[in-house]
Amino acid sequence: MTQTPITPGRYSYDESGVDVITLGSRVATGATSGVRVNSRAFLLQTQVANVGTSVTVRLEGSLDGTNYFPLGTDTTYSANGFFALTLLEIPAAFVRANLVTINTGTPTVTFTLGAF
Repeated sequence: MTQTPITPGRYSYDESGVDVITLGSRVATGATSGVRVNSRAFLLQTQVANVGTSVTVRLEGSLDGTNYFPLGTDTTYSANGFFALTLLEIPAAFVRANLVTINTGTPTVTFTLGAF
């Protein structure tokens, strides 16, 4: 599976056939940069550090790389750690992660996407 990154150097390929894409970290609300994908199934790995009360995240998709829509529902995390969200049969040409809300604290939220 070949991926075309919007920002070069953010892709690696796993022998299992999964493209691993580093979407980046957020310390304030807002979305990461979008990446072009040639997949319809995704695993969003979210690492939360220094959470206050909670953070809410969303995986978003786009057909044109400009206008994004939610893929699934928002997910809220109230503890530090690694979390996974799997979405199957998603028709999107571009994907990004969005840190939607921060409820107290100064968290760092890091997003990694598995596309398969």
